Amino acid sequence: MSRLMVDVHVPAQLKTGTLMLKVSAKKTIKTRVSLEYERGQIVWETKKGGSLNIESVREIRFGQDASYYRTQFKLSEDLETRWLTIIYLSKKSTYKMLHLIACDLDTFEIWKDTLLKILAFRRELLGGLNHMRKRQDYWLKQNWSQSDSTEDAKLDFQEIVNLCRKLNISVPQSDIQAHFDVRNLLLIISIYQTDSRDLFVLLSKQIADSQKRGYLDFPAFQHFVKLMKKRPDIISLFQQFSSQKKIMNVDEFTEFMINVQHSELTVSTIHAIYTKFVDDHDDDDKEKETGDQQMTIEGFASFLQSADNSALHEKHASVHQDMSLPLQDYFISTSHNTYLVGNQLKGESTVEGYIRALQHGCRSVELDCWDGDAGDPVIYHGRTLTRKLLLSEALKAISKHAFVASPYPLILSLEVHCQPSQQERLAELLKTCLGDALVDQRLENDVLGTLPSPKDLMYRILVKAKKPVLAGEGPRATDVCSNFESSTTTTTTTTTTSGSSTSSDSDLKRRISNASNVLGDRFKRIASAMSIQSPPPPLVPEKTLPPIKGDQSPTPSNGPSGSSSLISNPSPIIVPTLPISTKKIPTSPLTNNLSNLIVYTIGVKARGFNKLTTYDPEHIVSLSERTVNKFLKGGTLRMLDLIGHNRSHLTRAYPAATRVFSSNFLPHRFWAVGLQLVACNWQTHDLAMELNSAFFDQNGRSGYILKPLPLRIKGKEKEAATKMHKYRLDITIISIQQLPKLVIEDDSAGIDPCVEVQVISPVPEFFMGNGFNPVYHEEYKIEFEAPGEMLDLCFLRLLVLDAGCGGGNGGKEEEGLIGKVCVCLGALQPGYRHLPLHDDLGQQLLFASIFIKTAISKLP
Repeated sequence: MSRLMVDVHVPAQLKTGTLMLKVSAKKTIKTRVSLEYERGQIVWETKKGGSLNIESVREIRFGQDASYYRTQFKLSEDLETRWLTIIYLSKKSTYKMLHLIACDLDTFEIWKDTLLKILAFRRELLGGLNHMRKRQDYWLKQNWSQSDSTEDAKLDFQEIVNLCRKLNISVPQSDIQAHFDVRNLLLIISIYQTDSRDLFVLLSKQIADSQKRGYLDFPAFQHFVKLMKKRPDIISLFQQFSSQKKIMNVDEFTEFMINVQHSELTVSTIHAIYTKFVDDHDDDDKEKETGDQQMTIEGFASFLQSADNSALHEKHASVHQDMSLPLQDYFISTSHNTYLVGNQLKGESTVEGYIRALQHGCRSVELDCWDGDAGDPVIYHGRTLTRKLLLSEALKAISKHAFVASPYPLILSLEVHCQPSQQERLAELLKTCLGDALVDQRLENDVLGTLPSPKDLMYRILVKAKKPVLAGEGPRATDVCSNFESSTTTTTTTTTTSGSSTSSDSDLKRRISNASNVLGDRFKRIASAMSIQSPPPPLVPEKTLPPIKGDQSPTPSNGPSGSSSLISNPSPIIVPTLPISTKKIPTSPLTNNLSNLIVYTIGVKARGFNKLTTYDPEHIVSLSERTVNKFLKGGTLRMLDLIGHNRSHLTRAYPAATRVFSSNFLPHRFWAVGLQLVACNWQTHDLAMELNSAFFDQNGRSGYILKPLPLRIKGKEKEAATKMHKYRLDITIISIQQLPKLVIEDDSAGIDPCVEVQVISPVPEFFMGNGFNPVYHEEYKIEFEAPGEMLDLCFLRLLVLDAGCGGGNGGKEEEGLIGKVCVCLGALQPGYRHLPLHDDLGQQLLFASIFIKTAISKLP
């Protein structure tokens, strides 16, 4: 056990506060900053008073790592050695930064060391390590000492209530009182439904202050917390598999592991796990006194909540897949517009987007490069109101964090809009910032005709880019779709000589009519995002609000002026392009120095995927979600064409330009046809990002997942495209632990949790269990389909909702959401498992979990 677990010492000067400079974009002020660890807050003095919860702190940056913010505020480099940036989540669940400058180096070091210890302590608590009960005891001791303000080793009832709130023990105050003293014996009897014969046992074991002292010392407080966290569900399970009811021997534990948990571990390994948990019991246990080392209920409970009983198969704790196959044989964790931390129109471009993505295992990030005012390229979402980021700052952050989460290759997806002079500077920055990690020539062991493997490219960075076309050259996005369609005989679309794509008159009228019905409302939403007012009719022509990115062409409305607007919709409606003359900004071809850095990931224009069209192994095409959806809806032959191409080449898919609020499409349907780089907006933690996170939790969170055989082996593609396999998930929701309180007006009110069960598969349907049933031990039987036996592309999603706040009644998910979790069914182990719950931003809730039993069976 590390010393960190024993104590996080807070120096006296941090408790009383130190003078520091607080820096923001508006001003720099001198203020006193203190660390009130007992209250769980960092506080600074202002007219209104400022504070943040320690629990909300996500990262601490200092020194060179925080230089981006210092240069952003145009402050002297001399301040770097005393600079602290605290990144935290606000009450509105948005990332914010607190920038502080210490008055001297000693103060800086004290703040830095203390904050890093607190942050590491929290991460260790969330880490799923063994001996959960012992870790909680250390944590209780720490909080006990800090709550004992009089240092008399006593806590009265009100102090106990306050500390329970801090420890996430969210129960009614009456329950706390019931276990505190003997005056509430009748309430205890009603809670546990016992008769008078149990009176003596209740007095001695169910009450913390059995001596009527009016306070609790630490041993009594430990006993009190144990009573508050009593798990009848685990007691029942333990007694079901143990003959002696109070202890479980090694043979009974082995039988439980093999027959119930379906463990694939060897018997010797199971025995070692048993030995690890036999000493996890109370000091008054007779077994410990006599030296009889057998597992108690406490040890069994610790095991069930430990990493040794992980919900995901133990093999996924590390990289276990073959990493020596060509790159195209893997799904790769990919980010879209990585630099943005807001929407696509006026979000901020910052290094934080890259750092967060890389820290979570992302292996392909995007950089939109434009000419900068001072001769250095900048990154931003072109022709929008998004803020600009120096390319050099982004590359420094990428270089530092590229391999903190995974040693496997990182792909930089460049969109180059720079003139030749700044392209030269771009190439120079890539070389100087990335150094030897940059792949600027073919590998020595290179095999012609195939791409290298993730293993070959460990700790290396690849550059992906394509040569832009001049204005008037090459087809527009709709032409590309037409070329795709020409690869099959089922198309109803033709390409005109003017370069536009047309369809039948009735279809065109229908789609224009559908779009016109939503243009007005959608324009208002976009205008709101840009902080401008919606103009009166007729609408402003499209040329005043140019397309953001990708293959979105101007979309005409049926208004009197023929005006148009961008559409924002989770499933975007895109109107066919009419032959309207629009002048595009010409872009320069890549310079030789920049082109030479593109070795294994050469972006090319998609020319269709039929057998007559060939691509070099290094060629990678990028497809919009609209284009991919046309393949998915275009019949078996088109799907086979796409799967066949992805079997031998890398393909990237990205969200439609109409997703101005950074929403995402569901990625698992794109993985099901073999697309390797399915890009998501990581700044939006919606259902798509839940699936993305759950999927890449596999294979040691390396960011690379080996594709299933039907997507890799020639001749197997029909199985992925046409053969559906039926499965049934049997799941029992047993209990939920330590749910956080919702932020509601009545803070004293309890919550009424219900659980919504969803199974999500590439087949475009949701299979949902009972959405309003707070009765636990309820078993759900959910049937679903998966293409080609690809269970890895199917997911279990559980939502814990508060029925008292409107959750679970078919309303919006955010209504009454307490916690949620999403796991890949192909990686989920059967039997009894605890799943950690997360908030609406995907952040794990401290100690909150849901206890389930599952089994998956294949149906005929």
